Amino acid sequence: MSFKEICDQFEWARGDHIWASKEKNIVWWIDIAEDLPHILWDLYNEKRIDTKRVSPLVYMMDGQTLEMTYSDGKKVPAPIVSKTSRIPKAGYKKLHWEPMVWSIAG
Repeated sequence: MSFKEICDQFEWARGDHIWASKEKNIVWWIDIAEDLPHILWDLYNEKRIDTKRVSPLVYMMDGQTLEMTYSDGKKVPAPIVSKTSRIPKAGYKKLHWEPMVWSIAG
């Protein structure tokens, strides 16, 4: 499931939280509940779900892409889509989006 699908299926998953790493300059998703990243990582660490990087086309097919705005309503420049399987240790110089999906482990 993409973050879009998770938020469509579970209304509690929507919110105003951004799941990102300022240190690495990467964003995973926006407009989610503050607890959602913790819940997903707990399930991942318990080996109940898996995650996989995907093409942004998956999100386009779900009907949503990553669009962010500043508090004054101006659009944030679109982040670069991460193309590597590993985030550089020092992070990225420009903002990157790492599209991902979640699935039942096994």
